[in-house]
Amino acid sequence: GGTTSGLMLALAAAIESAFLGFSFTVALLRATRRRCAAVIAALPCLMMVTSAVTAGVWAEGIQTTAAFSGMLSFSLIALLFMILEELLVEARATRFGGLWAIGIWFYIGFLMSITFDIFL
Repeated sequence: GGTTSGLMLALAAAIESAFLGFSFTVALLRATRRRCAAVIAALPCLMMVTSAVTAGVWAEGIQTTAAFSGMLSFSLIALLFMILEELLVEARATRFGGLWAIGIWFYIGFLMSITFDIFL
């Protein structure tokens, strides 16, 4: 169901973020002193824990508000836009570089999936 899909998406995003954080920390250790790198690397972890606790405390009360729906919608569209931009960069590097319709069809498909989800 929807809960399982959401948990799987959250887990995948967490794993990806962990690898990005690890890569960042390794690069940081090469560029700065260890103590400075440890402080800088600890800040994102602290922010993630703080965000998780805050979300756990407030999630029940805000799930049905318009602000929550708007934030979730904006986040989803921003994520899809970043993914689309990356795909378009790759498409330009290949033989599909001149096809501007790729972006249009992506958004049409996204709009259709939202429409089907609402009306079906």
